[in-house]
This record gives sequence, structure tokens and C-alpha cells, in this order.
Amino acid sequence: MNSTLLITARKDIYLYLQDNFEHIYYINSNSFKCSLKKFIKYIKNNNFKQVIVEDYFNNFDYLLNLLLENKTKVKLIWTKGVGTLNDHLELDNLSNVIELYESKKISALGFTDRSMYLLYKDKGCSLIKYTVKDTNIENFEEKNNDNVSVIGNGYNWQSNVYNQLSAIKMNNYDLYNLNDINIVRRYLKFWNITTYSNYTKLNCDTFRDNLDNISLCSCVEFSNLYDLYCIDSYNHGVPVVLGNNTLFFKGTKLEDKVIVKSDDSINEIADKMKYCLNNRESIIKEYNSLKKDYDVESKESIEGFLSI
Repeated sequence: MNSTLLITARKDIYLYLQDNFEHIYYINSNSFKCSLKKFIKYIKNNNFKQVIVEDYFNNFDYLLNLLLENKTKVKLIWTKGVGTLNDHLELDNLSNVIELYESKKISALGFTDRSMYLLYKDKGCSLIKYTVKDTNIENFEEKNNDNVSVIGNGYNWQSNVYNQLSAIKMNNYDLYNLNDINIVRRYLKFWNITTYSNYTKLNCDTFRDNLDNISLCSCVEFSNLYDLYCIDSYNHGVPVVLGNNTLFFKGTKLEDKVIVKSDDSINEIADKMKYCLNNRESIIKEYNSLKKDYDVESKESIEGFLSI
């Protein structure tokens, strides 16, 4: 629907979101009221009839009231997983969203995390499946390295970074580090993990630029904060070891091959890494066949949400 605008604060995956929505507007998660008023002018000038907001941000209630005064339909997609609710602020934010949905101020509510969806599906919520369409795996290329990259943030406990780094150490793999921070650097030095690094801020462009140097990614996280990076990695022929709350491959042949049963088990993560590196080509071929059906499901879930 050309009259729909997605509002997001996730600037790092802006390119991925363009594969799912035609019109996107980036907004700072700590936006001032004056900037939100300018946004309303943008809505009016471009004649958008409905706005989809990702998650809850500072001054969201103020923006919501402005949109409703403008007779703009407002829907919200919650992109965070159950693990984030350990943070009392996130729990309060979600509680506010549910109240706004139940009071009909938000006309539709969707979740990208299946566990979150199952918690609230009785309220009439939707399951949203985002995708990344840039597929470049027609000609599989062997790689002459065992470089493994961990997708996540070392400052964020939900990323489960240190269990994954320990699994890399157990297998004596080399780490291709994309997101250098002091605490990770100290950990790598202490355990003497061989590291190749391209220190940069992780986003769609930098991730793709470095995939040629990586044979395997690991994203065994406690919440689905980096799910679209995982799709992009598979799209470019680099398998990803996934946590047991992943959004992908449940009930498929890949489930036992790439998904760990216990995110806390370093041994299991290490075993999955070894299997994936030894079977990269067959995993990518299986993924390629599954991706076609997933893209159809993604399109249907988003179109269904837009039509509510």
C-alpha cells in the first residue's frame, strides 16, 4: 500500500527494511516534540493514510496523539523478544503498548518474535515475518579459512557473545571481529583467540562488505535482535549457528543442523559450528529451497497486517 509509512529507529538495518516496506522514515528513539511536529507535516504533505511504528520510543504517546488528530491510522510492530522484558523499562514500554492497543488507539499490533506473538495472539495480534531479498548464492564458493564472526553486542547480555567466543576457542577457529569494543578485546586477549578485525560500526553495508572474509556466523542470542543479519548472511552463502528462540527453520531439515537446543551450552555451540563449517554447501542449498517459501510467508504476513 503506497499510502503506508513505516517509522523506525533501527537505522543500522535501514536497507533490510526497504525489502519489506516501500516507504520508510527514520526517527531518533529520543526524538524531541518539535521534530515530531515536523514529521506530522511530512505525513500530511505526502498523504500517508496509515503509519506503522516499530517499537515504543521516547515521546511516542505525544506522536500517537498528533497522528490520531490528523486522522492517520496507527499500527505498531514490536520487534523485540521475550528476553528483553528482563529490563523493567522494556516491560513498562510493552505494557503501555498493550494498553494503547486494547483502547483502540493503536489499530493493529504485530510481533516479529514468535514467542511474543504466542503470548498475545488471543488479543488478536499478528505475527510479522521480515525478510531480506538480496539473494546471491547461485554459485556456491568455497572459502580457504575458518573465520567465524559473532553477530551481536558485547555490552548486551542478550547477545550471549562470550559463550560463542568460548566455543570458537574450543574449536581453535579464528574470529573475524566486526564490532570491536574494549570488553571483547580483553576477553580475546585473555584466551589468546586469533582475531582478524575490521573495526567498524555494524550495519547492513559493513556487514555485507565483510562477508567474503567469513566462513561462518554465530548468532546464538537470547532475544532476536539481529535476525535480519542472519538472513542476509545465509543469502550470501555464509551459514549462521542460531539460538533456540530463533525465528527461522523450526520444523525444517535445518533445525537440527544449525539451531542449538541450549543457548548456554558452549559444547553444543562448538559442535554446531564444526558441523556447519564442514557442511556449508549442503546447508546453503537447503536454505535456498526454504527461502522461497519463507519469502511468500513474509509477503503474506506484511500484506495481511497492512490490510487490517
